[in-house]
Order: sequence, then C-alpha cells, then structure tokens
Amino acid sequence: MFRQAFILCSILVCFGQINCVLNPKVICYYEDWFYWRTGDGKMTVHDVDNTLCTHMVYGYQGIDRDSTIKLADEYLMKTLHDLDNFSKNKGKGQALVAIGGWSLSSGFTQVVSTDSDIRTFTNSIMSFLSTYNFDGVMLDWTPKGAFTSSENDGFVKLLSSIRTAFGAKYTLGITVSPVVTGLSVDRVDQYVDIIAVQTYDMHGSWEKQVGIGDPATWTLETLRQWYKDGASMTKLIATIPLYGHTWILADPNKYDIGAEATGPGKQGPWSQQDGKLGYNEFCMEVKADPTGWKQFRDEREMAVYAVNGRNWISYEDGV
Repeated sequence: MFRQAFILCSILVCFGQINCVLNPKVICYYEDWFYWRTGDGKMTVHDVDNTLCTHMVYGYQGIDRDSTIKLADEYLMKTLHDLDNFSKNKGKGQALVAIGGWSLSSGFTQVVSTDSDIRTFTNSIMSFLSTYNFDGVMLDWTPKGAFTSSENDGFVKLLSSIRTAFGAKYTLGITVSPVVTGLSVDRVDQYVDIIAVQTYDMHGSWEKQVGIGDPATWTLETLRQWYKDGASMTKLIATIPLYGHTWILADPNKYDIGAEATGPGKQGPWSQQDGKLGYNEFCMEVKADPTGWKQFRDEREMAVYAVNGRNWISYEDGV
C-alpha cells in the first residue's frame, strides 16, 4: 500500500463532452527522487501500477545551457537504466517525460530566445524519445512572473516546432499554473494534446486557518476560465495531489473548515516537509491509531478531512 503512491494524478474534466467519458485521460506522475527514499517510502519504476493510468510521466528533467535536455540524475537514469525501465513498464499506456517544473524552468527562456535554440531543443526531445522509447513530453514552464511578449511568442514557436516534429506519433502536453498571465492560450492550444492545470495548493499550512487544498468549486472555476481563454475542453486536465495539507488546531474542539490553526502539521518520515503528508504517510498514521482519526466529508467541495486531537489534514480519498 505504501509504495503505490504517485506525487500527483491528473484527470480529464469532461464539461459534458462524451469523448472524455468514453476515453478519459488519467495522467500519473513519478519523480526520480522516490528511488532514493528508504524503507517503505522507497518507490522504483517497477512499483508503478501501469493499470491505473493512461499516461505515466517521469519527472523532472532540466535544460542545459546549449538548449538540450539535461538529465536530473545521470547515475539513476543511465547507469541504473531508470528511463529504459520506466518505458518498459508503461503497459498499454504512454510513457511521457516532464521537462521543467518549479526548480528547472529557467532554461526555457534561453530555448525560446532564437529559432536556432528552438530547433536544438526540438531535436534534443526527438533524440530523447527515440533513445528511451518514450511516447511524448510534458513541458512545465513555471515563470516567476508573467510571460513577456517575447517569451509568449517564443513558446508558441517552440510548441509549433515540436508539433511539426511529432506529427501524430507523439503526445505533446504542457503543465500550467491555475493563473498564467501573458500566455496566448488559444495559440498554444492548437499545438498541444494536453493542458494540465495545477489545481492544487489553493490552501495550505502557510495560512492561519485549516482548509481544503484543492476545493472542487475553485478547480472547476479555474478550468472554466482556461476554456474561456481558448483551451479546448477535451485537452484540459485537472490535477489532483496525492498528499494532504496538515495543520495544528488552536482548539481541538473547533475543527470545521476555516478553524483557527497555530501552524503546520508535523513532517512525514519521507516527504519531510512541515504542513504536508504523503498519502502513504497518512495511511501509516491511520494504521498506527485507527480509532483516533475521525473523518469528515465536505460534499460541496468533494473533499475529505480528518481530525485527531489537534492534528488536522485535508486530502483526497478517491470518492
């Protein structure tokens, strides 16, 4: 139970489209640093249940100074053949590679600055997919602020270049923040197959009151705005975190959503971050004290939270 936990999962939101009911996308992320955890927290590519997902994403790779893909962990990915093993374990689904992310996005500015860099990066992606037998790429450019006009135009050119190289053979997706300023969504949409919106971390332990990390009303409104801005219904993906946000309640008798908190909850043994627990870590907490945790459901936000004394956590339970 403990090892079958991805960092997050993405699902297609239908908006009444029959195609996504018949052909839903379930995109699961695996990150290379799971390998280096110890004990029950360790997870390898062989532990991934490929029956759960239509697309499995291996994250995250960076971008080198010469506008080529930079492997985040060469020892793991080359010497231990982690990328080869990941693609071999894809089952009937697709294996995608994620490039960028919060800490590895800076290289995109260089990539989109010239036509030459765009060609170099496109060729690097094609080489990667061929070498490791992957089926596509998820680009996660997370700028620290708004896209500049030149970055926006360059990103559209980059996606056009990759789409031309991919044809219909490979999958091209992007991961985006809930609100992105300066990005021409309608222009981007014509080149990509997937737009995964990071609909999580709306609330967290940085706040002084407890809350749901990914409330349904906010998620749906966020996706509606992306649709209004030009994203295709069948390409939009809602992202669901497989971890919970935790707090310490100020008063154990006041635990409804919005109750006052004194600070973040304790760290888990593997995630090691105040205010968050991986789903596997929370399973351990419940197993250790099954009668202490009381679960409550918020039907409006389609979410659950649990309380044990002054400990409070909101999370997803698959319902």
